[in-house]
Amino acid sequence: MSTLDLHGYRIQEAWQEFHTFINDEVTDGNRKYSVVITGNGEMKQEFEKWCNQYNFIREVRPLERGGGFKVFFFKKRT
Repeated sequence: MSTLDLHGYRIQEAWQEFHTFINDEVTDGNRKYSVVITGNGEMKQEFEKWCNQYNFIREVRPLERGGGFKVFFFKKRT
Protein backbone atom coordinates (compact mmCIF):
# COMPACT_ATOMS: atom_id res chain seq x y z
CA MET A 1 0.00 0.00 0.00
CA SER A 2 1.22 3.46 -0.87
CA THR A 3 -0.01 6.80 0.40
CA LEU A 4 -0.26 10.16 -1.32
CA ASP A 5 -0.86 13.20 0.90
CA LEU A 6 -2.35 16.11 -1.03
CA HIS A 7 -2.79 18.49 1.93
CA GLY A 8 -1.63 21.97 1.02
CA TYR A 9 -1.88 21.52 -2.75
CA ARG A 10 -4.04 23.68 -4.98
CA ILE A 11 -6.62 21.71 -6.95
CA GLN A 12 -4.70 21.76 -10.25
CA GLU A 13 -1.42 20.80 -8.57
CA ALA A 14 -3.18 18.05 -6.63
CA TRP A 15 -4.70 16.67 -9.83
CA GLN A 16 -1.24 16.50 -11.43
CA GLU A 17 0.25 14.78 -8.37
CA PHE A 18 -2.63 12.31 -8.24
CA HIS A 19 -2.37 11.56 -11.98
CA THR A 20 1.36 10.82 -11.71
CA PHE A 21 0.95 8.82 -8.48
CA ILE A 22 -1.91 6.65 -9.69
CA ASN A 23 -0.21 5.82 -12.99
CA ASP A 24 3.03 4.99 -11.17
CA GLU A 25 1.11 2.71 -8.80
CA VAL A 26 -0.26 0.68 -11.69
CA THR A 27 3.02 0.69 -13.61
CA ASP A 28 4.87 -0.52 -10.50
CA GLY A 29 2.43 -3.40 -10.13
CA ASN A 30 0.36 -2.25 -7.16
CA ARG A 31 -2.90 -3.97 -7.86
CA LYS A 32 -4.56 -3.92 -4.49
CA TYR A 33 -5.11 -0.40 -3.17
CA SER A 34 -3.56 2.94 -2.30
CA VAL A 35 -4.56 5.63 0.17
CA VAL A 36 -4.95 9.23 -0.94
CA ILE A 37 -5.29 11.96 1.68
CA THR A 38 -7.40 14.87 0.46
CA GLY A 39 -8.57 16.69 3.55
CA ASN A 40 -12.23 17.67 3.79
CA GLY A 41 -12.47 20.68 1.49
CA GLU A 42 -12.97 21.23 -2.23
CA MET A 43 -10.48 18.52 -3.20
CA LYS A 44 -12.57 15.90 -1.42
CA GLN A 45 -15.53 16.93 -3.56
CA GLU A 46 -13.50 16.56 -6.77
CA PHE A 47 -11.67 13.36 -5.91
CA GLU A 48 -14.21 10.76 -7.05
CA LYS A 49 -14.55 12.60 -10.38
CA TRP A 50 -10.79 12.25 -10.83
CA CYS A 51 -10.97 8.52 -10.12
CA ASN A 52 -13.79 7.98 -12.62
CA GLN A 53 -11.33 8.86 -15.40
CA TYR A 54 -9.28 5.67 -14.91
CA ASN A 55 -10.52 2.28 -16.10
CA PHE A 56 -8.13 0.42 -13.76
CA ILE A 57 -9.72 1.87 -10.59
CA ARG A 58 -12.33 -0.56 -9.30
CA GLU A 59 -13.65 1.29 -6.25
CA VAL A 60 -13.11 4.37 -4.12
CA ARG A 61 -13.99 4.24 -0.39
CA PRO A 62 -13.79 7.09 2.12
CA LEU A 63 -11.41 6.45 5.01
CA GLU A 64 -13.16 5.69 8.29
CA ARG A 65 -11.50 8.65 9.98
CA GLY A 66 -12.32 10.94 7.05
CA GLY A 67 -10.03 13.23 5.10
CA GLY A 68 -9.07 10.72 2.43
CA PHE A 69 -9.88 7.65 0.39
CA LYS A 70 -8.79 4.10 -0.30
CA VAL A 71 -8.46 3.57 -4.04
CA PHE A 72 -8.89 -0.07 -5.11
CA PHE A 73 -7.57 -1.36 -8.42
CA PHE A 74 -8.78 -4.13 -10.69
CA LYS A 75 -6.55 -7.19 -10.65
CA LYS A 76 -4.02 -7.26 -13.44
CA ARG A 77 -4.83 -9.84 -16.06
CA THR A 78 -2.04 -12.26 -16.87
